[in-house]
Amino acid sequence: MTRRGWHETADEQEARELRQLEAQGHVLGFRTTSVDGGGSLTVLICERCGKWAAGLSVHERCKGEAMIPAVIYAARSQAEQPGKDSTGDQIRIIRERIGREPIATHTDHASGFHGNRGPGLEAALQAATRAAAEHGRAELWVYKSERLARGSGRRDEARSVMEVYVDARRAGVDLRSVEDDEYFTNPMLVGIADAMAHKYSQDLSAHVKRGIASRTAKGKHWGALPYGFRKTADGQLEDDPTEAPIKRRIFGLYLEVGSYNGVARRLTEDKVPTRTGGMWGSSLIHNIIARPQEPLIDADTFAAAQRLAERGKRWVPKGGGRLPAAHVLFARC
Repeated sequence: MTRRGWHETADEQEARELRQLEAQGHVLGFRTTSVDGGGSLTVLICERCGKWAAGLSVHERCKGEAMIPAVIYAARSQAEQPGKDSTGDQIRIIRERIGREPIATHTDHASGFHGNRGPGLEAALQAATRAAAEHGRAELWVYKSERLARGSGRRDEARSVMEVYVDARRAGVDLRSVEDDEYFTNPMLVGIADAMAHKYSQDLSAHVKRGIASRTAKGKHWGALPYGFRKTADGQLEDDPTEAPIKRRIFGLYLEVGSYNGVARRLTEDKVPTRTGGMWGSSLIHNIIARPQEPLIDADTFAAAQRLAERGKRWVPKGGGRLPAAHVLFARC
Protein backbone atom coordinates (compact mmCIF):
# COMPACT_ATOMS: atom_id res chain seq x y z
CA MET A 1 0.00 0.00 0.00
CA THR A 2 1.36 3.42 -0.92
CA ARG A 3 1.27 6.45 1.32
CA ARG A 4 2.69 9.81 0.29
CA GLY A 5 4.49 12.21 2.58
CA TRP A 6 8.24 12.02 1.89
CA HIS A 7 8.37 15.83 2.31
CA GLU A 8 8.21 15.35 6.09
CA THR A 9 11.01 12.76 6.28
CA ALA A 10 13.64 13.84 3.74
CA ASP A 11 16.59 16.04 4.62
CA GLU A 12 17.39 19.14 2.56
CA GLN A 13 19.60 17.36 0.00
CA GLU A 14 17.18 14.46 -0.42
CA ALA A 15 14.24 16.82 -0.72
CA ARG A 16 15.97 18.75 -3.51
CA GLU A 17 16.62 15.56 -5.51
CA LEU A 18 13.12 14.19 -4.93
CA ARG A 19 11.54 17.45 -6.07
CA GLN A 20 13.57 17.17 -9.27
CA LEU A 21 12.14 13.70 -9.79
CA GLU A 22 8.60 15.01 -9.26
CA ALA A 23 9.29 17.75 -11.78
CA GLN A 24 10.00 14.97 -14.29
CA GLY A 25 6.51 13.56 -13.72
CA HIS A 26 7.20 10.98 -11.01
CA VAL A 27 4.62 10.66 -8.24
CA LEU A 28 6.58 9.55 -5.21
CA GLY A 29 5.22 7.68 -2.21
CA PHE A 30 6.20 5.10 0.38
CA ARG A 31 5.35 1.44 -0.15
CA THR A 32 5.77 -1.29 2.43
CA THR A 33 6.65 -4.70 0.99
CA SER A 34 7.35 -8.10 2.54
CA VAL A 35 10.88 -9.48 2.54
CA ASP A 36 12.34 -12.92 3.05
CA GLY A 37 12.39 -13.98 6.68
CA GLY A 38 9.00 -12.49 7.51
CA GLY A 39 10.02 -8.86 7.84
CA SER A 40 8.97 -5.81 5.84
CA LEU A 41 10.69 -2.99 4.02
CA THR A 42 9.38 0.50 3.33
CA VAL A 43 10.74 2.06 0.16
CA LEU A 44 10.09 5.24 -1.78
CA ILE A 45 8.79 4.49 -5.27
CA CYS A 46 7.16 6.22 -8.19
CA GLU A 47 3.50 5.30 -8.20
CA ARG A 48 3.31 5.76 -11.96
CA CYS A 49 6.26 3.79 -13.33
CA GLY A 50 6.86 1.57 -10.27
CA LYS A 51 10.59 2.30 -10.01
CA TRP A 52 12.41 2.88 -6.75
CA ALA A 53 13.34 6.51 -6.22
CA ALA A 54 16.89 5.47 -5.31
CA GLY A 55 17.37 4.02 -8.78
CA LEU A 56 15.99 6.97 -10.72
CA SER A 57 18.08 9.63 -12.40
CA VAL A 58 17.04 13.19 -11.60
CA HIS A 59 16.80 13.72 -15.37
CA GLU A 60 14.64 10.63 -16.02
CA ARG A 61 11.11 11.55 -17.01
CA CYS A 62 8.36 9.23 -15.80
CA LYS A 63 7.37 7.15 -18.82
CA GLY A 64 4.46 5.61 -16.97
CA GLU A 65 2.76 8.96 -16.35
CA ALA A 66 3.77 10.44 -19.68
CA MET A 67 1.66 7.85 -21.48
CA ILE A 68 -1.53 8.80 -19.60
CA PRO A 69 -3.76 11.38 -21.37
CA ALA A 70 -4.31 14.44 -19.18
CA VAL A 71 -7.11 17.01 -19.13
CA ILE A 72 -6.69 20.30 -17.25
CA TYR A 73 -9.56 22.04 -15.50
CA ALA A 74 -9.34 25.45 -13.78
CA ALA A 75 -12.11 27.32 -11.99
CA ARG A 76 -12.93 30.50 -10.12
CA SER A 77 -16.18 31.29 -8.33
CA GLN A 78 -16.59 34.69 -9.99
CA ALA A 79 -15.45 36.58 -13.04
CA GLU A 80 -11.80 37.56 -13.08
CA GLN A 81 -10.92 40.82 -11.37
CA PRO A 82 -9.28 43.52 -13.53
CA GLY A 83 -5.60 42.81 -14.00
CA LYS A 84 -5.81 39.26 -12.61
CA ASP A 85 -6.00 35.85 -14.24
CA SER A 86 -6.67 33.21 -11.60
CA THR A 87 -7.65 30.45 -14.00
CA GLY A 88 -4.71 31.27 -16.22
CA ASP A 89 -2.35 30.96 -13.25
CA GLN A 90 -3.90 27.63 -12.30
CA ILE A 91 -3.43 26.28 -15.81
CA ARG A 92 0.20 27.42 -15.91
CA ILE A 93 1.01 25.74 -12.58
CA ILE A 94 -0.75 22.51 -13.58
CA ARG A 95 1.10 22.37 -16.91
CA GLU A 96 4.41 22.79 -15.09
CA ARG A 97 3.47 19.99 -12.71
CA ILE A 98 2.35 17.38 -15.26
CA GLY A 99 5.26 18.02 -17.61
CA ARG A 100 3.36 17.01 -20.74
CA GLU A 101 0.89 18.49 -23.19
CA PRO A 102 -2.75 18.11 -22.06
CA ILE A 103 -5.27 16.80 -24.55
CA ALA A 104 -7.77 19.49 -23.47
CA THR A 105 -8.03 22.51 -21.16
CA HIS A 106 -11.32 23.83 -19.78
CA THR A 107 -12.27 26.63 -17.39
CA ASP A 108 -15.27 27.93 -15.46
CA HIS A 109 -16.10 31.15 -13.65
CA ALA A 110 -18.95 29.84 -11.54
CA SER A 111 -19.61 28.88 -7.93
CA GLY A 112 -19.07 25.32 -6.79
CA PHE A 113 -21.09 25.95 -3.63
CA HIS A 114 -24.28 27.47 -5.03
CA GLY A 115 -24.16 25.40 -8.23
CA ASN A 116 -22.31 22.66 -10.11
CA ARG A 117 -19.51 24.90 -11.39
CA GLY A 118 -20.32 25.19 -15.08
CA PRO A 119 -20.06 23.82 -18.62
CA GLY A 120 -16.27 23.83 -18.41
CA LEU A 121 -16.23 21.07 -15.81
CA GLU A 122 -18.71 18.98 -17.78
CA ALA A 123 -16.58 19.38 -20.91
CA ALA A 124 -13.42 18.43 -18.98
CA LEU A 125 -15.07 15.29 -17.57
CA GLN A 126 -16.34 14.31 -21.01
CA ALA A 127 -12.92 14.82 -22.60
CA ALA A 128 -11.25 12.71 -19.89
CA THR A 129 -13.92 10.01 -20.19
CA ARG A 130 -13.42 9.76 -23.96
CA ALA A 131 -9.65 9.55 -23.47
CA ALA A 132 -10.06 6.82 -20.85
CA ALA A 133 -12.31 4.83 -23.19
CA GLU A 134 -9.71 5.08 -25.95
CA HIS A 135 -6.52 4.60 -23.91
CA GLY A 136 -7.81 2.61 -20.93
CA ARG A 137 -7.04 5.40 -18.47
CA ALA A 138 -6.93 9.19 -18.25
CA GLU A 139 -6.26 11.93 -15.70
CA LEU A 140 -8.22 15.08 -14.88
CA TRP A 141 -5.92 17.64 -13.28
CA VAL A 142 -6.93 20.58 -11.07
CA TYR A 143 -4.93 23.03 -8.98
CA LYS A 144 -6.71 21.96 -5.78
CA SER A 145 -9.48 19.44 -5.11
CA GLU A 146 -12.06 22.07 -4.12
CA ARG A 147 -11.84 23.54 -7.63
CA LEU A 148 -14.05 20.63 -8.70
CA ALA A 149 -16.94 21.21 -6.29
CA ARG A 150 -17.88 22.65 -2.91
CA GLY A 151 -21.44 21.40 -2.52
CA SER A 152 -22.95 18.96 -0.05
CA GLY A 153 -24.17 16.51 -2.69
CA ARG A 154 -27.62 16.48 -1.13
CA ARG A 155 -30.80 16.63 -3.16
CA ASP A 156 -31.33 20.07 -4.74
CA GLU A 157 -27.87 21.18 -3.60
CA ALA A 158 -24.58 21.53 -5.44
CA ARG A 159 -22.44 18.56 -6.37
CA SER A 160 -19.75 17.38 -3.95
CA VAL A 161 -16.11 16.44 -4.53
CA MET A 162 -17.01 12.83 -3.70
CA GLU A 163 -19.63 12.77 -6.47
CA VAL A 164 -17.10 13.96 -9.04
CA TYR A 165 -14.59 11.40 -7.77
CA VAL A 166 -17.00 8.47 -7.99
CA ASP A 167 -18.25 9.43 -11.46
CA ALA A 168 -14.71 9.90 -12.74
CA ARG A 169 -13.48 6.65 -11.19
CA ARG A 170 -16.32 4.68 -12.80
CA ALA A 171 -15.28 6.14 -16.18
CA GLY A 172 -11.62 5.18 -15.70
CA VAL A 173 -10.52 8.75 -14.96
CA ASP A 174 -8.06 9.51 -12.15
CA LEU A 175 -8.51 12.86 -10.44
CA ARG A 176 -5.21 14.61 -9.77
CA SER A 177 -4.34 17.81 -7.91
CA VAL A 178 -1.23 19.96 -7.68
CA GLU A 179 -1.82 21.11 -4.09
CA ASP A 180 -3.52 18.15 -2.36
CA ASP A 181 -2.98 15.16 -4.65
CA GLU A 182 -2.80 12.77 -1.68
CA TYR A 183 -6.53 13.22 -1.07
CA PHE A 184 -7.27 11.42 -4.33
CA THR A 185 -5.36 8.28 -3.36
CA ASN A 186 -8.37 6.57 -1.71
CA PRO A 187 -12.09 7.21 -1.09
CA MET A 188 -11.59 7.87 2.63
CA LEU A 189 -9.29 10.81 1.94
CA VAL A 190 -11.61 12.04 -0.81
CA GLY A 191 -14.32 12.17 1.85
CA ILE A 192 -12.10 14.41 3.97
CA ALA A 193 -11.41 16.71 1.02
CA ASP A 194 -15.16 16.77 0.29
CA ALA A 195 -16.02 17.81 3.85
CA MET A 196 -13.28 20.45 3.96
CA ALA A 197 -14.35 22.05 0.66
CA HIS A 198 -18.00 22.25 1.70
CA LYS A 199 -17.17 23.54 5.19
CA TYR A 200 -14.95 26.27 3.75
CA SER A 201 -17.78 27.57 1.56
CA GLN A 202 -20.31 27.32 4.39
CA ASP A 203 -18.06 29.38 6.65
CA LEU A 204 -17.33 31.92 3.92
CA SER A 205 -21.05 32.34 3.21
CA ALA A 206 -21.78 32.81 6.92
CA HIS A 207 -19.04 35.44 7.25
CA VAL A 208 -20.38 37.39 4.25
CA LYS A 209 -23.95 37.33 5.60
CA ARG A 210 -22.77 38.45 9.03
CA GLY A 211 -20.79 41.29 7.47
CA ILE A 212 -23.78 42.46 5.44
CA ALA A 213 -26.05 42.37 8.50
CA SER A 214 -23.51 44.31 10.55
CA ARG A 215 -23.10 47.04 7.92
CA THR A 216 -26.84 47.30 7.43
CA ALA A 217 -27.43 47.65 11.17
CA LYS A 218 -24.91 50.51 11.26
CA GLY A 219 -26.54 52.21 8.30
CA LYS A 220 -23.54 51.53 6.06
CA HIS A 221 -23.80 50.57 2.39
CA TRP A 222 -22.86 47.15 1.06
CA GLY A 223 -22.78 45.79 -2.46
CA ALA A 224 -22.39 47.63 -5.75
CA LEU A 225 -22.28 51.41 -5.45
CA PRO A 226 -25.50 52.83 -6.96
CA TYR A 227 -25.12 55.43 -9.68
CA GLY A 228 -25.20 58.99 -8.35
CA PHE A 229 -23.61 58.22 -5.00
CA ARG A 230 -20.16 57.90 -3.53
CA LYS A 231 -19.02 56.29 -0.29
CA THR A 232 -17.71 58.32 2.65
CA ALA A 233 -14.80 57.30 4.84
CA ASP A 234 -17.16 55.74 7.40
CA GLY A 235 -19.04 53.69 4.79
CA GLN A 236 -22.08 55.96 4.39
CA LEU A 237 -23.45 57.11 1.03
CA GLU A 238 -23.53 60.70 -0.14
CA ASP A 239 -24.36 62.44 -3.40
CA ASP A 240 -21.58 62.24 -5.96
CA PRO A 241 -21.02 65.79 -7.28
CA THR A 242 -20.48 64.52 -10.85
CA GLU A 243 -23.07 61.75 -11.11
CA ALA A 244 -25.90 63.16 -8.96
CA PRO A 245 -26.88 65.92 -11.45
CA ILE A 246 -26.76 63.39 -14.31
CA LYS A 247 -29.03 61.03 -12.42
CA ARG A 248 -31.58 63.79 -11.76
CA ARG A 249 -31.48 64.62 -15.46
CA ILE A 250 -32.01 60.95 -16.35
CA PHE A 251 -35.23 60.84 -14.32
CA GLY A 252 -36.39 64.12 -15.84
CA LEU A 253 -35.66 62.92 -19.36
CA TYR A 254 -37.39 59.62 -18.74
CA LEU A 255 -40.59 61.34 -17.62
CA GLU A 256 -40.30 63.57 -20.70
CA VAL A 257 -39.53 61.08 -23.50
CA GLY A 258 -41.02 57.95 -21.92
CA SER A 259 -38.40 55.36 -23.01
CA TYR A 260 -35.01 54.09 -21.89
CA ASN A 261 -33.64 54.25 -25.42
CA GLY A 262 -34.81 57.85 -25.76
CA VAL A 263 -32.94 58.85 -22.60
CA ALA A 264 -29.80 56.99 -23.71
CA ARG A 265 -29.94 58.67 -27.11
CA ARG A 266 -30.21 62.18 -25.60
CA LEU A 267 -27.33 61.58 -23.20
CA THR A 268 -25.17 60.22 -26.01
CA GLU A 269 -25.99 63.18 -28.26
CA ASP A 270 -24.99 65.56 -25.46
CA LYS A 271 -21.76 63.61 -24.87
CA VAL A 272 -22.59 62.93 -21.23
CA PRO A 273 -20.04 60.40 -19.89
CA THR A 274 -20.99 57.12 -18.21
CA ARG A 275 -19.27 55.98 -15.02
CA THR A 276 -17.06 53.54 -16.93
CA GLY A 277 -16.59 55.59 -20.09
CA GLY A 278 -18.76 53.23 -22.13
CA MET A 279 -21.94 53.85 -24.08
CA TRP A 280 -25.35 54.71 -22.67
CA GLY A 281 -27.89 51.98 -23.37
CA SER A 282 -31.44 51.01 -22.43
CA SER A 283 -30.31 48.41 -19.87
CA LEU A 284 -28.10 50.93 -18.08
CA ILE A 285 -30.91 53.50 -17.94
CA HIS A 286 -33.33 50.82 -16.72
CA ASN A 287 -30.98 49.84 -13.89
CA ILE A 288 -30.70 53.46 -12.78
CA ILE A 289 -34.45 54.10 -12.95
CA ALA A 290 -35.46 50.88 -11.19
CA ARG A 291 -33.47 51.29 -7.96
CA PRO A 292 -34.80 53.27 -4.97
CA GLN A 293 -33.08 56.66 -5.06
CA GLU A 294 -33.95 58.61 -1.92
CA PRO A 295 -32.77 61.10 -0.93
CA LEU A 296 -31.18 61.87 -4.32
CA ILE A 297 -34.52 61.55 -6.16
CA ASP A 298 -37.66 62.63 -4.35
CA ALA A 299 -40.38 60.05 -3.70
CA ASP A 300 -42.93 61.59 -6.08
CA THR A 301 -40.51 61.66 -9.03
CA PHE A 302 -39.39 58.09 -8.37
CA ALA A 303 -42.99 56.86 -8.09
CA ALA A 304 -43.93 58.59 -11.35
CA ALA A 305 -41.00 56.94 -13.12
CA GLN A 306 -42.03 53.50 -11.82
CA ARG A 307 -45.62 54.00 -13.01
CA LEU A 308 -44.34 54.96 -16.45
CA ALA A 309 -42.06 51.91 -16.52
CA GLU A 310 -44.95 49.64 -15.53
CA ARG A 311 -47.18 51.02 -18.28
CA GLY A 312 -44.35 50.51 -20.77
CA LYS A 313 -44.12 46.81 -19.86
CA ARG A 314 -47.68 46.23 -21.09
CA TRP A 315 -46.74 47.26 -24.62
CA VAL A 316 -43.56 45.20 -24.88
CA PRO A 317 -44.07 41.71 -26.40
CA LYS A 318 -42.57 38.76 -24.56
CA GLY A 319 -38.93 38.46 -25.54
CA GLY A 320 -38.65 42.16 -26.48
CA GLY A 321 -38.38 43.62 -29.96
CA ARG A 322 -41.01 45.37 -32.05
CA LEU A 323 -44.73 44.94 -31.56
CA PRO A 324 -46.37 42.53 -34.03
CA ALA A 325 -48.25 44.30 -36.82
CA ALA A 326 -51.57 42.92 -35.56
CA HIS A 327 -51.12 44.86 -32.31
CA VAL A 328 -50.29 48.22 -33.88
CA LEU A 329 -53.22 50.67 -33.84
CA PHE A 330 -53.64 53.32 -36.50
CA ALA A 331 -55.81 56.37 -36.11
CA ARG A 332 -56.96 58.90 -38.67
CA CYS A 333 -56.71 62.47 -37.47
